[in-house]
Amino acid sequence: MLVLGLVLPLAAQSQSDDNIPAINFQTVPITTAIQNLAALANLNYIIDPKLFVASDGTMKPEPELTLHWQNYTAANALARVLKENHLVMVTDAFTTVVCITGTNAVDNPVDATLLGNDTNGIIPMTFFSDVPLNTALTTLIGQARVNAVLDPQVSGEALPAPPDFKMIRTPTVSVRWHNLTARQALIEICEVYGLVVVKGSVPGNVVIKYRK
Repeated sequence: MLVLGLVLPLAAQSQSDDNIPAINFQTVPITTAIQNLAALANLNYIIDPKLFVASDGTMKPEPELTLHWQNYTAANALARVLKENHLVMVTDAFTTVVCITGTNAVDNPVDATLLGNDTNGIIPMTFFSDVPLNTALTTLIGQARVNAVLDPQVSGEALPAPPDFKMIRTPTVSVRWHNLTARQALIEICEVYGLVVVKGSVPGNVVIKYRK
């Protein structure tokens, strides 16, 4: 069982700009450390799902952190962890969500205009924990009330393709975002998971598919 040590006073749990007396990580996977620090810093963030994926689609082992820092804010501690591990935070100008990714990441903006105007209200919290990507997308499409469908490769309905006839692994989504619209959340997930929005065969309808 993984044990994470993060020593916090009660006041620091609600004030993201307060110094934390002691931050202790003992052989903690870096994504776990990032998740804890980003949550304490009150960031709307997502970790790039391709960050520790090899070119053949297999998972690479994460770096593990062992550290003991004193009197850091959560934001400053997060910035140091990222810098020392050659990672960066990229803030999406449209969604305001921070993507934590590698320094060589490529920006893949989605054409938000194809999803219509954002007429729905702010959602206090968007929360997914290891939810299949197609389920997360379908949920947000319904909440955003947009005329969008998932390409079979995204929905998981596509048949295995030659030459190896391997099934496409469905990624999972884990986010906890505050005060975004469903449309913003939908766009952010599309961008981070390498999806594009294109016009469908029916006027006014769009298709969400993998970027080629």
